[in-house]
Amino acid sequence: MQSTTKRILALIMALALLTLAACSDEAAPSSSTPEPDPPLQVESAPPASTSSKSESSSELITIDQQTPENNEYGVKFFVVPEMTAEQQAFCTDYVEKLLYSGMLLYEWNSDNYSSISKEAGGASHGSDLMLAFEDIIGQDEMQKLFQQYDGNFPAETVEDVLLKYFPFTAKELHEVLSYHYNAETNTYQYDGGRGGGPIAAAVVNVRPEINGPLRLDYEVYSGYSGLDYTPDSYMYKTPGVLVLAPDLNGGYRYLFVEDVGETVEAPPVSALSSPDEAENYQGLTKEEWDGLQKQKAEYEALSDANKQMYLMKYEIGCSKFIHMGWEHYIDNTLIQYVGSDQFDSWITEQQANDQCIDIYSFADYFMIDLETLTSLIRDNNLGELYPIEKLEARYAFMIKR
Repeated sequence: MQSTTKRILALIMALALLTLAACSDEAAPSSSTPEPDPPLQVESAPPASTSSKSESSSELITIDQQTPENNEYGVKFFVVPEMTAEQQAFCTDYVEKLLYSGMLLYEWNSDNYSSISKEAGGASHGSDLMLAFEDIIGQDEMQKLFQQYDGNFPAETVEDVLLKYFPFTAKELHEVLSYHYNAETNTYQYDGGRGGGPIAAAVVNVRPEINGPLRLDYEVYSGYSGLDYTPDSYMYKTPGVLVLAPDLNGGYRYLFVEDVGETVEAPPVSALSSPDEAENYQGLTKEEWDGLQKQKAEYEALSDANKQMYLMKYEIGCSKFIHMGWEHYIDNTLIQYVGSDQFDSWITEQQANDQCIDIYSFADYFMIDLETLTSLIRDNNLGELYPIEKLEARYAFMIKR
């Protein structure tokens, strides 16, 4: 069961606290006292690379000592791969400026500004361009702007920055940011909201084209584990391609984001175990697996008339023999959590379709994620009934079977 969506990821990034990452920034504090300030300065972007291809490993780095016993998720976390100096420079100067806005999590095209301003998930939806504006100028400069203008920024203050990085005209930018732009005062209303987030990014390849755009293959890492590991570890990875066009000053402007892939959840430790354990034993020990196979053989040897009696005698929830005995039991606490009527409907549906009655099918049907399920078990002292370590190791495999 997929536990997150890209929209959820974008919300996580906007609300959580900033963590140490390869591409990181400090959140902008709010202020209210007006104070004069010198004109806004925007640094020039780095020059184009002349190399044909950057050499960098895009292999995920895992932490060998991670096991279900010493991390609460029972997964191998993603960590940010090492970057070359060139990749790090492009990550800092271009990828980072779109990271917290969420604009790396969906495809968009700034050539056709209406694709940003009007389509669902477009850049003006959620003020993504204004969030990017914060990161382009930097948090120190943003604090000064809030002090000086109290969230009502002169149009030229915003447009001098965004028109440098995006191929809009001022008129197009007014439409893209119509929620923020006030034509009567020629100002942009913006109260902040960038925040920080458990997020990092890496450029894993730089692909220049002769007399053409530059493509940056990137990966976004989110859902910081919060565990005491070095380097920082993340639950989710989203790949994509950021396309840049050379500008007249030796830097680049954003063109579009393409080929945004599916967000991948860090795999469970059991899925990274030896082939015997992961594939043949389905996360069980050999002894547990052999016990299930013995039961299955005994069942298959019975007549049809006796098979149902066998299942009832040993309280086996289905005839597939892929679960341990405790996995077939649904405690009354869990039934109360979803409601007895809903539970009865689920039981009826499972039996009608000859499907297993087990803790994983139950969680899948009622959309109970692993964190919620284990919390219910711990909070209600059900650990003796449901061995949490084994349940965590089996959960992802059984849900996705």
